[in-house]
Amino acid sequence: MQIVLVGISHKQAPIEIRERIAFTLSKRRNAMQQLISEGIEEAVILSTCNRSEIIAATSQPEKCIQIILNYLNDYAGEDLSPYFIIKEGEKAMLHIFEVACGLDSIVIGEDQILGQVKEALEIAQEVGSGKKFLSKLIREAITFSKLMRTTYAFSENPLSIGSIGVKFIKERIGSLKTKKVLIIGTGKIGCLVLKYLLEEEVEEIYIANRTHSKINRILEDHESIRGVKYEDRYEALTDMDILITGTSSPHIVIKEEYMHKLNKPLAILDLAVPRDVDPNVEKSPLIQLFTVDDLQTIVDGHLQYRYCIAEKIRELIYDEVEKMSIWMLQSQVDPIIECINTWQKQIIKETLDQLSKNSSFEISEKEYLEQLMGTSIRRVMRNPIKQLKNLNEPNKIEEYGKIIKHLFTEGSRKK
Repeated sequence: MQIVLVGISHKQAPIEIRERIAFTLSKRRNAMQQLISEGIEEAVILSTCNRSEIIAATSQPEKCIQIILNYLNDYAGEDLSPYFIIKEGEKAMLHIFEVACGLDSIVIGEDQILGQVKEALEIAQEVGSGKKFLSKLIREAITFSKLMRTTYAFSENPLSIGSIGVKFIKERIGSLKTKKVLIIGTGKIGCLVLKYLLEEEVEEIYIANRTHSKINRILEDHESIRGVKYEDRYEALTDMDILITGTSSPHIVIKEEYMHKLNKPLAILDLAVPRDVDPNVEKSPLIQLFTVDDLQTIVDGHLQYRYCIAEKIRELIYDEVEKMSIWMLQSQVDPIIECINTWQKQIIKETLDQLSKNSSFEISEKEYLEQLMGTSIRRVMRNPIKQLKNLNEPNKIEEYGKIIKHLFTEGSRKK
């Protein structure tokens, strides 16, 4: 079994390309089901504002990669192959560990990605596409990431798209204490933005969401925040200094044709992928528009510390990937051992059937004989199975697999 990864990220493509293959929850589920139906053994899709990547476990890497490429290009409606990254084997595993640790994010070491990786695996397991190999790999990456965050005290100075976004806006327009801010979206990004705006002691914070009931829960916890009906968002913007959006909508939620009533400057930070804000709004001389890609310019003291330790973490990742490679290699003997186990059961059944023809046994006596024979055969096969599990050379595993299959299945049938 081989691990492959095909996808796109902020390192290869700007937001206008990435948003073409962003996956909503339902589309992720459908995509994984389709990939499995096309012969890929296991698949997990990670889709965030930074990346959309399909991770697969397969016995046919080249065929698998082509299936994924075809699917992504069909999904985008055009050929985006020049933007894709393709990784196989240990390089794919290394990438997954780096992503889980936040080393491949726009904001290095950011906190959200760990939860997103965990969620991606959980969704795949629900669909049935996240099985033995990808479950093991991604769980190991999550565990390692948690250890690194604790070891290097990331949690003492948490960074996320939300925190960096607020810092970015503050650097662009100055103190936020006298500003009026509208947040659109009450998901993870919106709530993180709200948290950090409150720390900045913003004068007035407004929040809008397509589902108003979600706003009510936030208003109950924060009396100073004001709710805005989603349909009134354009009218509310005429009095705002800042707009920050982070919805999961697949469509534009701020359209250019409704943005002509502004009477003062408005800074917009669009943290969504696909984008929430029509890029054409920037035609207005009163509007400054920023997207998640602009956050790469941010300078942060804690961020500099994370860059320094990133290479240390990468060195440790190499060790984890090597362990994972050995585990995957040794797992290839599982079908061989299953073949032996099937043979054992067959021998016991045939022997019991033969004995039953010549003698009459009580149920308890038959069960005892079955247990005795099973114990005896397992004792004989214990050392050979142990030796099989210690194999770490692909060619030997394949060679032994063919021999055992011949001896324990084809040989017994000929007999």
